[in-house]
Amino acid sequence: MSNICTAVLERETITRKEDDVLLRADLVLQGGGQGQPGYAVIEASVVAGGHDIERADSRADILRRALTATTSVEAVVIADNLQPREPR
Repeated sequence: MSNICTAVLERETITRKEDDVLLRADLVLQGGGQGQPGYAVIEASVVAGGHDIERADSRADILRRALTATTSVEAVVIADNLQPREPR
């Protein structure tokens, strides 16, 4: 992951602060199919709540902006339990 971030920083597609946020992701997996690269930005927690979902989505968005438009980037949250959403 640090190799990707270093290359992206040189192209200035994300800021140093965004780079730091992305590097704090629990896990980033690279895969893909049919010649197209793909990534999953993963947040893992025993109990996941809205903040975990927002964090995964935010980090995936940073990676999406850092890479080419044709690269698939998905946000993933893995947890044993989901924290119920508080009523508004």
